[in-house]
Amino acid sequence: MLRRRVGHWAAHGFGMWAVEWRATGAFLGEAGLQHFDGTDDIEVGCYLARSTWGRGIATEAGSAALRHGFETLGLDRIVAVVRPENAGSKRVLAKLGLRFAAIEDHYGIRDVEVWEIARGDAATRR
Repeated sequence: MLRRRVGHWAAHGFGMWAVEWRATGAFLGEAGLQHFDGTDDIEVGCYLARSTWGRGIATEAGSAALRHGFETLGLDRIVAVVRPENAGSKRVLAKLGLRFAAIEDHYGIRDVEVWEIARGDAATRR
């Protein structure tokens, strides 16, 4: 996985970031942007240790990733993928302003929800 993450940065100039506690530097997981399942779409993702859930870290990291995508990379649209049963992730996506778009098969998983946000929608949330 690390090789894939480093390769994405080398090929595209962006990718997933390490997420750490500021005070201690402890590694909590990763968040950022990546190409979505072999498409031209860019996906926001956040994968954190279960012990950190419910503390607003995913929302903070996701917000930073969306700002980077729209303001620095100039993206027009960003998507996210979530399993339908993952209520916590869907709450984070809704807080970030993403909206449900479709149910599709991606990453070898059947019937995942695809959520999306456009640059204009993100700008009105600030």
